[in-house]
Amino acid sequence: MRTRPSPSRQKAHRLLPVLFFCSGAAGLVYEVLWREDLALLFGRSWPATAMVVALFMAGLALGAGIGAAFADRLKAPLLAYSFLETGLGLLALLVPWILQALFPLYKAAWKGLGPGPGLWAVQVGLAGAALLPPTVLMGATLPVLSRFAAMGSFGKELPLLYGANTLGAAAGALGAVFLLLPALGRSGSLLAAVCLTLLVAFLAARLAGKALPPSRKTTRPRAAQAQGAGLSPRLPALLAFFSGAFTLALEVFWTHSLALTLGSTVYAFGLMLGSFLLGLGLASLLCSRWTGRRRDPWTPVYISLSGGGFLVLLLTPFLGWIPWASAFLVEHFSGDFSLFTVGRLLVAFFSMGLPALLLGLALPALMVAGSPGGGEGRGTGIIYGANALGAVIGPLAAGYILLPLAGSRRGILLAGLGLLLLGVSAAAARRDRRAFFPAGAALAAGILLAFLQPAWNPLVTTSGFHLYALLNRLDGLGRSLARRKLLYLGEGAQGTVAVFDFDVDGETRRTYSMNGKFEGSTNPHDMFTQTRVTELPLAICPREPREVYILGLGTGVSLASALRYPVDRVDVCEISPEVVEGTRK
Repeated sequence: MRTRPSPSRQKAHRLLPVLFFCSGAAGLVYEVLWREDLALLFGRSWPATAMVVALFMAGLALGAGIGAAFADRLKAPLLAYSFLETGLGLLALLVPWILQALFPLYKAAWKGLGPGPGLWAVQVGLAGAALLPPTVLMGATLPVLSRFAAMGSFGKELPLLYGANTLGAAAGALGAVFLLLPALGRSGSLLAAVCLTLLVAFLAARLAGKALPPSRKTTRPRAAQAQGAGLSPRLPALLAFFSGAFTLALEVFWTHSLALTLGSTVYAFGLMLGSFLLGLGLASLLCSRWTGRRRDPWTPVYISLSGGGFLVLLLTPFLGWIPWASAFLVEHFSGDFSLFTVGRLLVAFFSMGLPALLLGLALPALMVAGSPGGGEGRGTGIIYGANALGAVIGPLAAGYILLPLAGSRRGILLAGLGLLLLGVSAAAARRDRRAFFPAGAALAAGILLAFLQPAWNPLVTTSGFHLYALLNRLDGLGRSLARRKLLYLGEGAQGTVAVFDFDVDGETRRTYSMNGKFEGSTNPHDMFTQTRVTELPLAICPREPREVYILGLGTGVSLASALRYPVDRVDVCEISPEVVEGTRK
């Protein structure tokens, strides 16, 4: 017979989600700051950003695996959690100094190796030396807390904890971008996040002292045990791995396509990341209400994979019309930054948050389904670690392979179909006839939807017409769009390049845009700027220059201008193959 928990233990169960919310907020502040630190060290490119995300998720996966090995043996899991948060805060404080101390090694590697795979391996090693220790501790927190959740209603508390942590991450992503960095700067923001982490550690230790472990082993209710009885975590772990890979690949594709409209600033990325995490966190809270009533945890898994995959395909055509929504915001709210930002947040939530409301049901439900009584820490750690590992591989494959080969729209469709196949596979592996028919029907409808839906209009998505809604108010956006003719479109890891002809008063002007923003054209004003970029420094150079270096190819006009001078050599550094191809147009 189960004894009623003591008031102090009930208080700990109520307050722990609040502490884990704060922990998630601090964790995303760290990620934002680490991305800025590595951007200063390695450059502000997609590979540098991908490296931060990959190392962050790899550390979570490794930490979850380590936590799975010892979590179930803990007698005071809250005290262990306090130690993990303390170590996390102290190590996070040291990251900037570690990166600074490693900079001479990177400088020597650059001189010795030059650009290439060897230098990239050095970058990964140096960044990993700084980022892996705190992220490993971060990844071990959920398996440790799952041990404490098992002392109560595991089916309710574990998804609640994960949801609170994810919502905290959403708050941290938005707060870091819009509040902390503008007000406190990077150093002040880091100190604020570390103080929050150490406060969480202190309060967790206080709760651990009051909520002493029970004198005898506490077991889960029979109904909750039956959910995972005789179940190897292998199937839930496999599903968690692939769902994590598909979901995070979708985040890359969505971010890449929305950057054409919302921009590639830190504010835009904060809005997109916050919207995505908000959807995942709310989904975990919904899952908590379902599994907390001791219902079958596999039902949310099927809804997430089949329903979420179908919703991804259903919303994809509307992403091509997002620039029109942006044009509306520019025309009506560009004078008020707050209202304009709220409008952009709603656009991002419609595009990424709504699908995440379904996609986020899978992981917490799988952790409940794959964690048998007495092995909650191990089951949670294995499944959470598998999901984090998938979240490493998915974005890298999306950014480096699928984006250049298929583009963001086809990438979204492939990931949506992959989720639908995963839903059918889950039902087949469990021999669940009730779920197999709706999952199969969703897959068949999804295939038809993927092949029959219209493609995005590249002029709408890439020409940046919405940015000039106020200038085109008299002429009309539709008429302005009709005067453009697309000549080239290329999508790659670094961004989307478009080249098109633009008819202005009967004169055709060739325009080049990067990520939906005009970068140069044959307009006389643009030509003046592009030629003077090279002609001015060459003209005022105290001695006759023989070698010229240009960072960024752009339209190629600056390069052509430099070649008009009697120089021996002109070197251009351009990291995007699509820019090179677009310049030839």
